[in-house]
Amino acid sequence: MFEFLRRKRIDPRRELQRVLGSYELPSFPALLNRALDRLRDPDSSLGEVAKLIESDPGLSQKLISLVNSSAYALRNPVRNVTHAASMLGRAQLEAHLLSAAVRGVLDRTTEQTGQQRRRFWLSATRRAAAARAFAAELHPATQSESFTAALLQDMAVPLILQHRNPTYGQLLERAQQGELAVWELEREAYGWDHGDVASWLCNEWSFPEALASAIASHHAEIGTEGGLAAVQLAALLLDGDDASDEEHLVQVAQEACGLASERTLALLDRCRSEADELARLLT
Repeated sequence: MFEFLRRKRIDPRRELQRVLGSYELPSFPALLNRALDRLRDPDSSLGEVAKLIESDPGLSQKLISLVNSSAYALRNPVRNVTHAASMLGRAQLEAHLLSAAVRGVLDRTTEQTGQQRRRFWLSATRRAAAARAFAAELHPATQSESFTAALLQDMAVPLILQHRNPTYGQLLERAQQGELAVWELEREAYGWDHGDVASWLCNEWSFPEALASAIASHHAEIGTEGGLAAVQLAALLLDGDDASDEEHLVQVAQEACGLASERTLALLDRCRSEADELARLLT
C-alpha cells in the first residue's frame, strides 16, 4: 500500500512528526474503525456495516441526510441506514465514513471558530461538487473518488495552522492577498506543501491507495501519474465562495482537458447550490 510514498523513500510518520512536532495524531473513533474494517472485508455484508453505523444516531442521520441531498438527486428519499448503504455501495460508503472521521478529528483537535469552520467546509464542498461534475465529463468511473479527494484535499491545513502558528497563519494571509498559491509558499518556506502532509495523514489513517494518491497530487500538473484531472481542476478554485478564480479554471479546463468554456461555466454554476447544501450538512 502507498507505493507512491515508498518510491520516494518517505517515512510518513517521521514526516508528520517533523511538521507537527510532538502532536499525537488521534485515531478514528472505534465504531468508525470497525465499520471500515467490515467494509474492507469481502466476507462482510453491507447490512452488517449498516448495523454498526446505526449504533451511532448522529452518524446515521448525517449519512441519510447526505444521501437525500441534491448531490444524489434521488427520486424517492431513503429512510434508514441500510437503504442508504445499498444506494451508495462499498466504495462510496467507505469514502463517506472516512470524510466523517476526518471531520471529527479536525473538530476535536483544531481551534476553529464557527465562521472559520463554515468557510473551510464551504470551500471543500465547492471543490468536491466541481470535481464530481468534472469527473462525469472526463473519467466517469471515478466520480465518487474525485468528490472525496477534493473534499479532503486541504484536510492538513487546519492541523498545520494549529501547530505552526503564527508563521503558517502569516503564510496563509500572504496567499489570500494573491502573492502566490498556498502550496507554492509552503514549498518555498518549508520544503513541503499541505498535499504532502495530507498524503502522510492518509497513510496514518489507512486510506485507499487511489484516494490517497489523488489527494496528494491535487496541485500537480494535470495528467500527473496518480492524479485525477477532475480533482486537479477543482483545486484551482480558491478558498471562499466567490467566482473570481473561475476564469483561470475555464482556461485550464479547455487547454488541458478539452472542455468548452461554456460547458465548464455551466458545470460550476450547477455546483454552487449543491455545495451550499453539502456545507450545511457538514457543519
